[in-house]
Amino acid sequence: MTKPRTHRTLVARLLEDVLTKTEWDADALACALGLTVTQLEAYRSGTKRMSVDHQRGLAEFVLSRIPECERTGRRLASQANAEAAFLAKETTTHMTAPPSQFWR
Repeated sequence: MTKPRTHRTLVARLLEDVLTKTEWDADALACALGLTVTQLEAYRSGTKRMSVDHQRGLAEFVLSRIPECERTGRRLASQANAEAAFLAKETTTHMTAPPSQFWR
């Protein structure tokens, strides 16, 4: 029987990219981000959710120091900013989907 596929978060994908596509190892990356290796591995595996502030810090770090992962870093920065705006109640969600442009 095959293992069910789980959704990998953007944080987990970015951390995986940094650790596999660059010279950074888990110890150095955790130290640079102000995390323990245990925390880094929990975020990387998706078992623990990274806070919005840490997501912003990770994105900022990647954008400033790791050009190979810039695209995913920009996506994480946008996602973290959107989540922060939602949590601050600057944006809202709707109870229903907007009407289709083809509906008349």
